[in-house]
Amino acid sequence: ILEGAYALHPTLRDFYHLKVFYPVGPEEQRRRILLRNGPEGLSAFQAKWIPMENQYIQACHLRSCADLILG
Repeated sequence: ILEGAYALHPTLRDFYHLKVFYPVGPEEQRRRILLRNGPEGLSAFQAKWIPMENQYIQACHLRSCADLILG
């Protein structure tokens, strides 16, 4: 089992027997980042990392490559 934002990267996904995509809504994502990184970390994630991750998810077609979508 591999998990993480980049586990379904195109260079890796053909090695898996089952590909699962589990999207997290914006409020839950915000709550988790705030708990993990505090208010300053949340600001950095909102300004830089979240937009980059959303772009990656769309550009690499993660939903369509998954065998199963949870949530």
